[in-house]
Amino acid sequence: MASKEHNQERSNCIMRMPAMQDLSVCDKETIHEPELIQPFGALLAMEMPGLRVARASDNLEPFLGIAAADAIGRSLRDLIGDEPFSRLTDALRNGELHSVSPMLMTPPAGDHVCHMYYNSTGTMLIAEFEAEQEESSTRSPDPGLLGDLPFKAIHECRSHEALARLLAREMRRVTGFDRVIVYRFDEDWHGIVIAEDRNERYTHSFLGHHFPASDIPVPARKLFSLNRLRMIPDVAYTPVPVLPHGEAGKAGSHARLDMTYCMLRNVAPVHLEYLSNMDVRASLTISIMCGDQLWGMVTCHNGTAAPIPLHARQHCKVLGEVASYAVASIARNEQMHKGELRRSELRKVQDIFGDSADFPEAIRSASAPMLSAIDAEALIIKLDGQLFELGSTVPPAVHELVRGILEKELRGGLAYSRNMSALDAGLASAARSASGALYCPLGERGNYLLALRGEVVEARNWAGNPYKPVDLPASGRLHPRKSFELWQESVRGYSKRWDNVDLDAAKELRRLLLERNEQIARKAFEGAWQQERDRSSDILEAMGEGFLLVDRDFTILRINAEGLRLTGKGAGDIVGRKLWEVWPNAYESFSGQAYRRAMQERISLSIEKDVGDGHQGPLWIHIRIYPSSDGLALFFSDITQRKNMEAALRSINDTLEERVAERTEELKRAHEQLLQSQKMEALGQLTGGIAHDFNNLLSSIVSSHDMLRLRLEQGNVRELERYVGTASRATERAANLTQRLLSFARKQDLRAAPLDINGLVENLRELIEQAVGSGIRVEIVTEAPVWTTLCDAHQLENALLNLTINARDAMSQGGTLSVTTRNVPRDQLAGMTLAQLAPGDYVCVSVSDTGTGMPPEVVERAFDPFFTTKPPGKGTGLGLSMIYGFAQQSGGAIGIDTREGQGTTVHLYLPRHGGDEDMRSRSY
Repeated sequence: MASKEHNQERSNCIMRMPAMQDLSVCDKETIHEPELIQPFGALLAMEMPGLRVARASDNLEPFLGIAAADAIGRSLRDLIGDEPFSRLTDALRNGELHSVSPMLMTPPAGDHVCHMYYNSTGTMLIAEFEAEQEESSTRSPDPGLLGDLPFKAIHECRSHEALARLLAREMRRVTGFDRVIVYRFDEDWHGIVIAEDRNERYTHSFLGHHFPASDIPVPARKLFSLNRLRMIPDVAYTPVPVLPHGEAGKAGSHARLDMTYCMLRNVAPVHLEYLSNMDVRASLTISIMCGDQLWGMVTCHNGTAAPIPLHARQHCKVLGEVASYAVASIARNEQMHKGELRRSELRKVQDIFGDSADFPEAIRSASAPMLSAIDAEALIIKLDGQLFELGSTVPPAVHELVRGILEKELRGGLAYSRNMSALDAGLASAARSASGALYCPLGERGNYLLALRGEVVEARNWAGNPYKPVDLPASGRLHPRKSFELWQESVRGYSKRWDNVDLDAAKELRRLLLERNEQIARKAFEGAWQQERDRSSDILEAMGEGFLLVDRDFTILRINAEGLRLTGKGAGDIVGRKLWEVWPNAYESFSGQAYRRAMQERISLSIEKDVGDGHQGPLWIHIRIYPSSDGLALFFSDITQRKNMEAALRSINDTLEERVAERTEELKRAHEQLLQSQKMEALGQLTGGIAHDFNNLLSSIVSSHDMLRLRLEQGNVRELERYVGTASRATERAANLTQRLLSFARKQDLRAAPLDINGLVENLRELIEQAVGSGIRVEIVTEAPVWTTLCDAHQLENALLNLTINARDAMSQGGTLSVTTRNVPRDQLAGMTLAQLAPGDYVCVSVSDTGTGMPPEVVERAFDPFFTTKPPGKGTGLGLSMIYGFAQQSGGAIGIDTREGQGTTVHLYLPRHGGDEDMRSRSY
């Protein structure tokens, strides 16, 4: 125990609140130990409805005269006698499952009177027995209460503190205990002592002290809301087991008893240790409720063991029930009084709003009553783009941060907190002006109401240090604190609590603001609507189109000046009359049917009608029909001129077809002449080229033939072989020229067969290297594996050699020639623009050079026959055209990629050949 001076020093020390203890540790601590009871009574448990004993406490014999083991399995009637058993069964039939007063009885095997209490849980009836105390043995079976209950005094209490003081005095008088304290719970379930009555046994006062929520954790509070009177006659008792011992969840064993409502329920060791640390030997505790919520406790302490008489317990229990009603009544009255004061302030706000036409000025004028209504020190209102800051000054950055935080916490249209720094540590420095905040959106356009409360520094007195370290030894049990000396702390960062009156006032203020804002907006809208209506009326009168308005009964409500002109009638002849009265023939006409359909089906229609009288010719009117909730709006205009123009246009169109046919025939003849001219020009170019090449070839043949004849006449046979060779080579060139022409015409006889292109390219490597010479580097790049294709191998070799020679001629200064092969699946054809290339899989052979490249105008004519950029005698101009014909005849295509000065690549695409199955899968 600390010295007196040290205790005084501790009591005067003001401390800042440290980190809170983890109360979940306390919540896991047991409230009572099952299968055990306090020894001042005995217990039986029976299965209903047979009421045979299933469980019995091991101390049964001193109370009922029979051992626990002998009682198990027997009927309760055998143990308590016929008359008590009959009274018990009557009570059960009447639904009295939780006894208020015990039943006085003498057991058949016992030698003294007992009180029997009973309660039910599930299918189990639990009976508890307590020996009749000697001082009350002469009392009647219903001992009643100890004196009159102070109903009048309770009724006259106007505050919870006054009621608590009355309870403390009365319960100490009834129990005779050394100390009675009354404490209530706050929103954090900490208890604060609001009344105390004690004698000289306890010199230390707890009045005004707080007890932490960990003293009565969540499971205990739930239990105390159900069983509202608990007692411990002697803290230093030895628990008595209930036989047989039950283990929940194990097959063949008894389930553990639910002892929620049992008077004898064994108290957990942690609570017994707690009482011992407070120098308490006996205790009686009564729960005080406010509605269905635990409001507080009345705790009676005694320094020595003390059996609590039945009449004292009954008196305290009834007193607790009456006090619970009084607590709810006082709370209700306090809330009503507080609410009335707030409503009075809100009426002032409403009057200011109603008397002022300038709403922003009204908000500023109503600053004081609005702040009082919500009990706030600052109020920020944002309404239709205007920001009003009322009351104490708060930096804009602070209230914007507060608003942003609470906007995420909205529940039921409101969000509030009394400790904003707990939501955002950045607000700790603004605690003096914004510890508490209440946020309320005003509609859905970014408008809001924000009320702020400043910090209220609370010097809190604790009964001992509540932030004691958690002591969990090897046993795993939490040990309570040992000292209850005054321990003070300064609680900062909190504002006053927001209660239901504050929330209701905020909601009402929101309603007043929105209602008045809506009234002003409605008034402005009505004014604008009237202006718009007047403006619309002026527009209708000035418009160059007729306008007619009818209601749902087809009564004409309005017609404009243009409408009167078109109808040829006066306003008095039309307005106020039925449509069918003004125009009798309209009802059965096409226009009348359209009016009724538009009215019934609520659809817009448009019709054209000839309303001419026959004397001045047709008069065509275009009528547009629009339905509304009140009837129909008709817009009509004179379209006679348009109709006349359409008739004239139809007359012109009748002769237009003949003239178009004649012109088409003339264009057809001119086109045929142009095609014929183009054919002759192409044929001339073709025959000229063929004649030129064949003339050169024939010249070689003829000259060789003449030289042969001359040498034969001279008898000189030494040079005959040279002239024969020259003639043969010319003849072979002529044959090749003919073959190229056939290839270009796509009429060559191709010997198509499945072909491995990679193998063909590899076989041509040496020939290609010889053809291009040593000044050009040759690269062969083949993809493995490459698909099989179906084509003429000899023609493909000629094509590749031809492309190789072209590449060599483009690289007069040397370079690199590349021949590559690759597969081209059908999904890669999407970005290609090769003409006449059907969808499918292809094999591509590409010949690339790093030569001079080709300009666009050369690329456009590259496949034209006899077109060549080589000098005379260097080529016929049929090479690429032959390759083009070979590719087309093989079902493929050819393409060129080239840039001047950077080289050329020619791509030859040949279709994939996969046998019969592959051919069936190809789509052409």
